[in-house]
Amino acid sequence: MFAMSGRDSMEEVTITIPLVPPSLNVFYSGRHWAIRKALADEWHNAVWVICKKQKIKKITEFPVDIITQTYYKSKRERDTDNTILAPKLICDGLKLAGIIPDDNPKYIGTHIIKPPIIGYKEDMTVVKICY
Repeated sequence: MFAMSGRDSMEEVTITIPLVPPSLNVFYSGRHWAIRKALADEWHNAVWVICKKQKIKKITEFPVDIITQTYYKSKRERDTDNTILAPKLICDGLKLAGIIPDDNPKYIGTHIIKPPIIGYKEDMTVVKICY
């Protein structure tokens, strides 16, 4: 846990999304808007389903702090900044799931992107929400 938002004690919720974000380079490299939308919808739906399965309650203490880390089965090196789409896709999914009312700075204080882990047993993105 970390207390970036200035509170002494915080609760933490962890969700694991069985997806890895596309690199920013790939996402915007001439892809049609409908393909990008379909990918965003897949992430939003995955976040929504996981939140419902884990019975994550609507958060009422703000701002929240979020830590995101992506795990790749592949052993190919990855740049941390190429996972930059994950926070946007995750925060939009949390909003659509009703966990947070919005993803503006009033509700999300800090979003930390940790370096990706390569050579893991499966592809996934782990999200810690601290409030």
